[in-house]
Parts: sequence; structure tokens; C-alpha cells
Amino acid sequence: MFSLFAFLGFFGATALFAFDLSSSDNDEDTPEFDDTSLS
Repeated sequence: MFSLFAFLGFFGATALFAFDLSSSDNDEDTPEFDDTSLS
């Protein structure tokens, strides 16, 4: 059971990290969304 939560936590963190990279990489395409204010 613990390994399941560990896997979900790792997957979630990786997905959020990848989304943060993609959103900041496409910052010029979406000026209305400023992810720098979230960090």
C-alpha cells in the first residue's frame, strides 16, 4: 500500500514538474497566464 502512495506521489510530482516546464516554455504564447507570480 505504501508503494502505491509512493508511486502516485512520484508520478504527481513529475507531472507537475513537466507541466511547470511546459507552461514556462510557452510563456510567450500565453501572456495572460503568468506562472512567475505563482512561484
